[in-house]
Amino acid sequence: MCGFSKVPNYLRTKPDPLVENRYSSYEQMSFNLPSQEAGLKMLHVLDKVTRDSNKIISREKDEMDMRMPHKKYGIFNLLILEVF
Repeated sequence: MCGFSKVPNYLRTKPDPLVENRYSSYEQMSFNLPSQEAGLKMLHVLDKVTRDSNKIISREKDEMDMRMPHKKYGIFNLLILEVF
């Protein structure tokens, strides 16, 4: 018997053992993927969380803009508004 490394490339019918191991691990990971319905449910939940987070961030930004008008108008314009 001869080892894998002794056989010339053109006579090999099986892939390299490292490639074969990697392929089998990818194959196992693909079996563990959720079904299409479960995947769609996860996407909808993620979309809802993202939308709600965006609403909260926008609301906080608007409140901060209202509390600090000099950011909106600039400090020079704010001073002019205070004088007149």
